[in-house]
Amino acid sequence: MSLAVEWKRASRPDWTPGTTPGERRGRDLSLMAERSRRFRILSRIFFISMSAVLLAITVLFAALLVQDLASRREIRAREMEKLIQQEKIRQEELRAAIAEAESVRELERVAEEVLGMVKGTDPVRVKSEEPGERDALLGEATAGR
Repeated sequence: MSLAVEWKRASRPDWTPGTTPGERRGRDLSLMAERSRRFRILSRIFFISMSAVLLAITVLFAALLVQDLASRREIRAREMEKLIQQEKIRQEELRAAIAEAESVRELERVAEEVLGMVKGTDPVRVKSEEPGERDALLGEATAGR
C-alpha cells in the first residue's frame, strides 16, 4: 500500500480505497443515523432509570415518614394507657377509702379534720316579736345540741 493511502486511512478510518464520495456520504449518514438512534435509546433508558430511582427514593422516604408517624402515635398511645391505669388505681384507692368510712360520723370527722369544714347549725326561725321569748327559743335550740 502506498504512503498516501495509509495517510488517508489514518486521517479518515472509515475511508476505503475505491469508494465514491456519494457512497461515503451515504455511509456517513447511516452512521450518523445509527449514532442518533443509539443516543435516543440511551437517553430514554437513562431518563427511565433516573425516574425509577427517583420514584424508589420517594417511596422509601414516604415509607420512613409513615413509620415515624406510626411510632410516635404508638408512644403517645402507651403514655395514655399508663395515665389511664394510674387513674384507675387512684379511683380504686378512693373507692376503698370511701368504703372504709362506713358511718356518717366517720365522714363528718374526715370533713372536719382533713378538709377543714365546720359543722353547721340548723336554722331556727323565731316568729315572736317579744325580745325575751326569742332569746328563750334560741337558748332551747342551742341547748339541745
